[in-house]
Amino acid sequence: MHDAIKVACYFVNLGIVDDVPLTNMKLQKVLYLANGMHLALTEKPLLSDDIQAWRYGPVIPSVYNTFKGWADKPITAPQPSGDLNLDANTQSILLDVWNITKSVDGIKLANWTHLPGSPWDEAVKRALNTTISPDLTKQYFKESFNISTQEA
Repeated sequence: MHDAIKVACYFVNLGIVDDVPLTNMKLQKVLYLANGMHLALTEKPLLSDDIQAWRYGPVIPSVYNTFKGWADKPITAPQPSGDLNLDANTQSILLDVWNITKSVDGIKLANWTHLPGSPWDEAVKRALNTTISPDLTKQYFKESFNISTQEA
C-alpha cells in the first residue's frame, strides 16, 4: 500500500506534465478510481489511507487537507511525491486510470462516483464521513468493469 499524499502528488505532477492540471475535487475522484481499479485487479488496496464518504463524494482527508489551499483552482505547482516504489503492475494501473480520466471533467467523474448503489452511495446511506468499505469497493469495480481475478 502507498501513502495517499504521495500518490496524489504523482497524479498532480502527471496533470502538470500533460497540461491538464487537477483540482482538489477531481484529484479525489482520480484517487478513488485508482484505488478501486487496483483493488479489483490485484485484490489489494492501493492506498494506505481510508477513503471516506463525505457529502459531495469520496474523500481522502489527508489529501483534501494538503490541497485545500488551492480551493477549486487547478493545482499548477509541481509536488514532491517522494519515492513511491511502484511495481510495474501498479504503475500500469495508475497510468491507465490517468489516461482514462485526464480528459474527463471532475463533475462527470463525481457523477459516476455518486451512482445509486456505488460504494459511496452505500456508505452515505449509513452515515456521512464514514469509511467506504474496501470490500464493497473491490466488488463494485469488478462488477462495473467486468473484472475477474484468479485466486493464487
